[in-house]
Formats: sequence, structure tokens, C-alpha cells
Amino acid sequence: HIQAEIDRQIDASADSAGASTASFVSGRKGMSSAFGLSFGDRRKSAFVSLSRAPASSEDIDLGIGLAFKEKVRSQGFEDAVVVDRHNAKTSGRLIELGTRAFFEYDEAIESMRLSQQGRLKMGVAENRLHPYTPDQGIAKAGLKAAVFEISGRRACILLFDANNALPSFRAHVLEGLKSYGFDFVDVFTTDSHAVNSVNGVHNPLGEKISASKLLPEIRKTIDAALEDIGPVQAVMSTGRIRLRVLGEKRASELLSTVNAIVAVLKLVAPFILISSLALAFGLLLFLGKTLV
Repeated sequence: HIQAEIDRQIDASADSAGASTASFVSGRKGMSSAFGLSFGDRRKSAFVSLSRAPASSEDIDLGIGLAFKEKVRSQGFEDAVVVDRHNAKTSGRLIELGTRAFFEYDEAIESMRLSQQGRLKMGVAENRLHPYTPDQGIAKAGLKAAVFEISGRRACILLFDANNALPSFRAHVLEGLKSYGFDFVDVFTTDSHAVNSVNGVHNPLGEKISASKLLPEIRKTIDAALEDIGPVQAVMSTGRIRLRVLGEKRASELLSTVNAIVAVLKLVAPFILISSLALAFGLLLFLGKTLV
């Protein structure tokens, strides 16, 4: 049912008139950067990615994401898709409303400027990255690369089927790709949780596999995408798919319940431990006297 609904949405989008011209769009404020593409002659739509790498670039709350989407639209776009690159795993918190990170993202979007408009060209390639496994932080979809070219400028998106990446891993990859001369290149991850079950809660890229080992495969994938470059038309549309996960509002309730349990355990656990030790010593003393 879900796949049929997705196919229906895609078919409806394919019937729309595509844009053959585009511009790169970019902005920055502090550690926060926004980068993407604007399609069409009149800012018809925009795809914008966000990151604070090498600072924490983790999940963005749905409500905050919708606010950022409206911020992009306020720049004159009819429609917008905003994504989190999810590419720097640190000890930092998730993005929350009213924090410095939130306002930096907001101002980065507000500062966005468009490059020279031109014919849109694109090349794509994929690499399953065999024999690397989820235990090493790479899920089944491996790596997908997309190279965009507009008026002689090129941008490259590297999408790993992974759950985030260590800042050192990302930095090593970007350093190893400087020879390509991209105007923009960055690591994105899908936030796949398929890699988590084998390493507790988190298993980011770089924890089990070094960037130097993956660089040859990354370059091979980029080279294939460059060979695939050609003129394309872009169509963007948004729709809603009815999807029930844990029931309505159950996700937030579940998280609240888990947080409450953890908070209580932090207080109760020491008393349980002390009581257990006291009981153990008491039993030892009782047994010792009984044996005597």
C-alpha cells in the first residue's frame, strides 16, 4: 500500500513540466551552512541541505524542519524541500527551538544567494561498497553520488547509507577529494538505523572503518557519476502519505516514558545497590554465625 502511494506521487510529479535551468543556492552563518539548488526561471522550487559540521549535525525536529521550509519559501520560492545532511556525530545535542544553533540555521537560510543561472546537468552513480557491512557502519544501499553542473560550476553530493559520520572521517574524505575542484562537495548520510543493532545506539562512519580505506571506492563512484553527466530536467513536488508508526503521537509518548524511567532509575539505582550490598553482608554474617 505504501509503495503504491509513493509510485502514485512520483507519477503525478512526472506529469508536471520540468525545469531545464537551475542555480546553486548557498548561505552561511557561524557554523551553520545551507546549500542546494534552485530550479526554474522564477525560483519555482528549491532543494536546500543544512549542516553544522564539524559541529554536531544530528536530527532536526519535524516542527523546526517545517519552520525552516517556510523560511526558504519566504525567500521567494513557491516550494521547498529542506534536508539535514546528518554528517557530524559529536557529543552535541539535537537541534532545539530557541538555541544558538537554531538561530544560526535560520540566519544561514536568510542569507542564501543564488549563483548564475544556467542549463542543469547531472550525473549519478551508485556503489554498494561490498564487502563492507553494517558492523562497519555501512548499510545495504552503500553509497550514491550525484554531480550537478550549472554554468561551469560543479557540486557533488555523497550519500552514504549510514547513521552519521565522525567529523574526522568527513574531513579526511573532503581533503581527499580536493583534486576534483568541486565548488561544493559534502558527505550526507541516510540516518539508517540498520547499522545500530550491531553496535548499541550509534555506529557512525569512521568508528569502524577509516576514510582512507573508503576513498578509492568513493573516487570510483564519483568518476562514474562524472561520466554520466548530461542535460536533465528537474521537477519538484510535495505530498503526504498516510503512514502509521507506533500509533498517533505514540513516538513522543514513548520517548517521554523512556526518559522518565531513566530519570527515576538514576535516583533509585544507588539505593537498590546499597540495599543489595547490605542484604548480602547481612546474609554472610547470619550464615557465619549459624556455622559457628
